[in-house]
Amino acid sequence: MRPSIVIEDDPVILIPLTYDFNLRAADALDTTLAVAPYVGAGVAIETSDDASVGFLLSGGVDVPLSTNFTATAGVNAAFLDETDVGLMIGVGYNFSGL
Repeated sequence: MRPSIVIEDDPVILIPLTYDFNLRAADALDTTLAVAPYVGAGVAIETSDDASVGFLLSGGVDVPLSTNFTATAGVNAAFLDETDVGLMIGVGYNFSGL
């Protein structure tokens, strides 16, 4: 699960259930780069006065930068009163030992 909240005038809560593909690609220097694309679906919950719940499609990729940090990029498409598409790009911290 990759929950998130879109902060705007009327916040939207995104709750996708995702499947991660664990791929390893070798480059020219014979080192490996772990790439983890993911796809999923779930619900989008609009929190306005006339709140609604809709279908959510999600997909993206995670690329480990080190043992502590991972680069991520993802796309979410929420089908509420109208279709909203959002792009997320960032770097995440990996908590170890949990």
